[in-house]
Amino acid sequence: MNQSEKIVHPISIKYELETNAELGEGKLQFYVGNQDICSYKKNNKIEPYSWNLFCVVTWLCENIEYIIGYDPFPLPVSGDNIQTLIEEADKFESDDLVEEYLWYNAKSIWIFKHNWFSCREGSILPQVYFRRVENNIEIYWDNDFWEESGIVFQASRGSALVDRKVFKEIITNFVNSFLEEVSASTNDKNQMERIENLNRQLALIED
Repeated sequence: MNQSEKIVHPISIKYELETNAELGEGKLQFYVGNQDICSYKKNNKIEPYSWNLFCVVTWLCENIEYIIGYDPFPLPVSGDNIQTLIEEADKFESDDLVEEYLWYNAKSIWIFKHNWFSCREGSILPQVYFRRVENNIEIYWDNDFWEESGIVFQASRGSALVDRKVFKEIITNFVNSFLEEVSASTNDKNQMERIENLNRQLALIED
């Protein structure tokens, strides 16, 4: 399958904040095509992703520049997609412990900037990777990690290419909407400062 055959257009994000809850708490749906890659089944019941959405929003604001910008996979391995790149990187072995450390540290740093799983804070967040491929964004998800806990995501594994401009627009619209809503719901100085910092980070990549 070539890249053009994998393009999904558009993606969409829906969220709903909880009332009478901690600021930012709510539910998130992230659709790739017609699949919500954040919903999962636990105890025979389908659940939406639910947590304080500041975790996802903060991660997006801090890492959107690496996703839509120029931050290629840092190791000299070949692969047409994120899954293959990571699998090939994991085959590396060296008698030089420093060399092996530097290899896997480079991989870990890149994953931290391209997989939002690191921001889950104990929540049931799917493993989703994002990276730029020419003028598209590759989205790849793999949730084998959760199966040992009896959690099965509705879209357990998959990948798609999304137009880069569409991806940027959907993400920035979601983040702006979220920040506007939480800003209107608080007068707390620390929260307002937090929101303003996120606005500044997002503004760096807006036209």
